[in-house]
Amino acid sequence: KAYGTANMPTQTQASTATLFCLASISKQFTATAILQLCEQGKMSLHDPVRTYFPHLTHPIWDSVEVWHLLAHSSGIPDARGHYPLSFKLAAGDDDALDYLDTLTWRHFSPSETYEYINPTFVMAGKIIEQVSGEEFAGYMRHHIFEPAGMQHCFHWDAKAIDPLHDTDAPA
Repeated sequence: KAYGTANMPTQTQASTATLFCLASISKQFTATAILQLCEQGKMSLHDPVRTYFPHLTHPIWDSVEVWHLLAHSSGIPDARGHYPLSFKLAAGDDDALDYLDTLTWRHFSPSETYEYINPTFVMAGKIIEQVSGEEFAGYMRHHIFEPAGMQHCFHWDAKAIDPLHDTDAPA
């Protein structure tokens, strides 16, 4: 069964074929993928983030490790601009990371405290791609969703689905 509204502007009702964005709930899957790669000996949670992003040369990155990204304890701020909804829905991963190249400050030292931040999980996704040699969406499908029997889950791609207009697209 399905309940609720799939598309508020058009008042389209949800059906069992309606796609829903898991949004931040998907962070647990990204963390699982990182842990899988660690378990396989391909990387470590204690790898410096610069191992995967050598272009981040400012000293604020000196002590940031992979586990800080997953624990929301890197101190890296979400200093992106305030974008309109249309940009947020269509922006890709690289758009979420653009500001990191020029960042010169942290909110706190790594592991000092907790602050929820989305771009560091995008960084984790990029690490998964580098370490596995697979695109993030493919890695998630082959190593997380399919083994778990999650046949209708996939990594959302703004280029593949328009959530404001295509609420009943096939999975």
